[in-house]
Amino acid sequence: MIKYLVLAAVNRCVAITSKARFGAWYSGTVLGRLCHVPAKALDGPRFWDAMDKVPQGAIESVEAELSRRIVADFDLDLRTLCFDCTNFDTYITLVFDKGNNSRRNLVALSESPYHVIGSLVPSQHKDLLSVPLQRFGASEDARLAGVTTHRTTKVVHGTEWTVVVTRIQSLLEGQLRGIAQHIAKRKKRFLELRERLRASQRPGANKGGGYTRASLLAHAEKLCKGQYVKHILDVEVRGEGEKLSIFFRQKRGALERLVQGVLGKRIVFTDNHEWSTDEIVLGYRSQHHVEAALRQMKDRFHVSFEPVRHWTDQQIRVHALVCVLALTLASVLRREVARAGTELTVDALLDELQGIEEVVNLYPAAGGGAGRPRARRVLTRMSPLQTQLFESLDLGRFHRP
Repeated sequence: MIKYLVLAAVNRCVAITSKARFGAWYSGTVLGRLCHVPAKALDGPRFWDAMDKVPQGAIESVEAELSRRIVADFDLDLRTLCFDCTNFDTYITLVFDKGNNSRRNLVALSESPYHVIGSLVPSQHKDLLSVPLQRFGASEDARLAGVTTHRTTKVVHGTEWTVVVTRIQSLLEGQLRGIAQHIAKRKKRFLELRERLRASQRPGANKGGGYTRASLLAHAEKLCKGQYVKHILDVEVRGEGEKLSIFFRQKRGALERLVQGVLGKRIVFTDNHEWSTDEIVLGYRSQHHVEAALRQMKDRFHVSFEPVRHWTDQQIRVHALVCVLALTLASVLRREVARAGTELTVDALLDELQGIEEVVNLYPAAGGGAGRPRARRVLTRMSPLQTQLFESLDLGRFHRP
């Protein structure tokens, strides 16, 4: 039963197939040599029979033992676990996003034995945004390159929290690029509107299709609409009747004020008062692992939860277990590769590893006779990245020439 679960999880990671095609996929891999399971034992009916022998209690035991082994073998830090209320429920230090902020939630957490790291909506805390950038300090951790921080305390929903305002250079640059693109698009739309306005005012034009002051003001409001654009652009309508005109400009100093006060900033709060500033920021950032896991479970090629292809509750539970095993395998693999100095997404990592193949070359029998051909396994030519992965994961132990 365990081998069926492990093999199904490996398949889910690299080549999602139906149970009917599982044996054919298995035969084309090195797994037969490593697992000693004949391909005929992996047809659909036998897989379903094996799944039927996994009761819900066994699923819980497998998950508990797997978690214990991973924590022990890979030296995981359990001070911070991430929380997504629509998908995963975790505990100890809860890390959640702005969607969970409410007086009720925060009061409940303050009365619990659990700590929390969350984020605040910047626009609701203008006092924190107004702190001069000169009072921000650089982070010491290499993982926070390009991040400066300001640490303070603030009462939110009746509780005093440690608050860290972060200024992230990469976020700032991305926001500035986005704003520039939005402004360019609005300017183009304004020029088109102005030309249509002028055309409607030319002699002989159809006056019934012309513009009114109210319609131009509606266009102006739409041109200025947007989170940051509304603070930067100003569109003004002048004149009356057939002498209407429209003007477009960027407010002087508006973009610089956004750069100094709003752009590139995130506000993180916690009751982990004894943690360092870098620990708090990294703790909050760890939430992206949950979000990445959810995206991965929807991926069409690696670790996807779908298609399910099962119809009973019990088999669907086993299918979910297999998918969790696959996600765990892929995540641990990515972590080990990252610790060896190579940062790749799960998709990119699995794609690279799938490109490392073993080929069987056949040679004439010894002495050139009519005996059985000699076989020799060789690896396909690897790219520098594949060579690096092959060595860092010690994959040579699975290769038998």
